[in-house]
Amino acid sequence: MKKINLKVSDENIYKLEKNYKEGLKDSKLKDLIKYLKIDDLTAMLNIEDLKAAISDKENSLTYHEYDECKNINQGYVTRPIIENSKLYFVYDECSCMKDIHVKNNVELFSVSKNLKDANMKSIYTDDKKRKKIIQAIKEFYDNYGTKQKAIYLYGTFGSGKTYILSALLNKLAEKNIKSIIIHVPELMRSIKESFNDSSYKDKMEALMNVEILLLDDIGAEYLTEWARDEILEPILNYRMENNLTTFFTSNYSIDELEKHFSLGSNSLRARRILDRIKTLAKEVDLISESRR
Repeated sequence: MKKINLKVSDENIYKLEKNYKEGLKDSKLKDLIKYLKIDDLTAMLNIEDLKAAISDKENSLTYHEYDECKNINQGYVTRPIIENSKLYFVYDECSCMKDIHVKNNVELFSVSKNLKDANMKSIYTDDKKRKKIIQAIKEFYDNYGTKQKAIYLYGTFGSGKTYILSALLNKLAEKNIKSIIIHVPELMRSIKESFNDSSYKDKMEALMNVEILLLDDIGAEYLTEWARDEILEPILNYRMENNLTTFFTSNYSIDELEKHFSLGSNSLRARRILDRIKTLAKEVDLISESRR
């Protein structure tokens, strides 16, 4: 809260009076002063903040994004109040801050920042092959909060798999549902690098506990036994046991991943991974033309 300052040097009185007289030509400013029941001196000393209160309120009533916010304090609306017969200014969040909060509900790791803007209304619907996945994400959104599987979306390279699921997560973020989207090949690399410092535990806990996790491009990672057994399986196992929503994208069907996770010989460990994926998500294919 900002309190007014009544100390004004003599040399500034003339400028203040002139600015005040000019300001009073605006009927909105006059009405605000009248509404607040403040005297001319108080109004004159706080003329700029009072002007800001008017313009900020008008700006907030028109839809705009945070980057386009023209308020004096970006993202906030100046509001004058009277307490104990004194004038103060408080700063309320502008309507554009909703977008900031929503976008902060979706964390991105090693995927395009443009996914923050993925929108369900922007999903291409001109390809009949997309009908199945569009129906699936609509059903998931409409029934969120009930027990249901997430989606394992696989198909051709560049068909928009990650964008489609990101659009769903962005829509859920409007309900204050937090999610993480992470590129699996980068996940394996970054966690291995952080194994010897404290961030390893933090990363694993975040991926295990976030309300919704999207493992992007699973099957494209360089896999070792350690990565499979100490990173991927614990994450999937924990999320399965705790009924935490886990989405996947891949260029391969779930069964096609068996060879990848077997590492040539250990089919038992591979099947453990596949069983957890099948428990967490239902398989939907998207064999479509590239949109890139």
